[in-house]
Amino acid sequence: MSFCIAVYASLFLFGAFFQSSTGELNIDNLYSFKLIMMLLLAEPHFAFTIPLLIGYKEQFAKRPIEFKVIPLLIIIIGFVLFFYSIALFSFIFLFANIFHVNRQSLGFFKLQARASKNLSDTYEPFLHGFTLLFFLSRLLETSLSERLIFAGCFLILLISMGCFLFREAREDKGLKICSYIQGFMIFLPVAVFEDLLLAFAIGIAIHYIQYMLISWLMCRNSFNLPFYNLLVIIALYAALTSSALGGFLTLENQSLIIFIPTMLQLLHFYFDGFLWRRDNEDVAIAMRKGLG
Repeated sequence: MSFCIAVYASLFLFGAFFQSSTGELNIDNLYSFKLIMMLLLAEPHFAFTIPLLIGYKEQFAKRPIEFKVIPLLIIIIGFVLFFYSIALFSFIFLFANIFHVNRQSLGFFKLQARASKNLSDTYEPFLHGFTLLFFLSRLLETSLSERLIFAGCFLILLISMGCFLFREAREDKGLKICSYIQGFMIFLPVAVFEDLLLAFAIGIAIHYIQYMLISWLMCRNSFNLPFYNLLVIIALYAALTSSALGGFLTLENQSLIIFIPTMLQLLHFYFDGFLWRRDNEDVAIAMRKGLG
């Protein structure tokens, strides 16, 4: 957790530095920064869906509707929307992304903070509410310095709230507080940075790192997937999809080359809702073996 927050803070300051600068060189540097984030964090995180599905391959026979039929319908509907209503497709994609990330933040909060049921039940609605607030704040015409002041005050408020909620905790108090604030920090950059892709790259870095860590543990400890095979899958997937989305293969926004990796991301959002549910006995057993 501390590593994730350290990476987040570094990227946040890095993004603020470049947004405060102007010039063609800085635009090029921002593009390079986003491309590096895509290659090293975002796409490897999406790639882990493949080995996880390999590990849960029996689910395709046990639950054909959820693992075969619905994904096929998502691909068909996604294809139609992508090529005939890209605006609607983008809205659905953004909504699914936010919901997916906030749900994982809730999962990590439950796992690390071991909070009461009442606190856990209110955590996700607060995440969605503040995420909406961050997006609405983009409508305000404020300077970067004003946005940074807002971010600083918001983080101070979060830390204070975390200290209050876990004031009676005797063990791992710092971890509990960090697990509380990290979910809100993910979409906070949306209210700070003008470039939405830059904001996502910085904020969701926490999500990417956490997801890759627990997925690696699951693939290695629960499914015994070979080390090198796993690395090849992740590296090859990240290289191909980053090349496609980074503009190396095509400059068109609506093309099959862009549609395929984008649809794989959308399927990641969908499958993730089943791959970590402890009410599924197979998942519960695998998680106990993989995560302890």
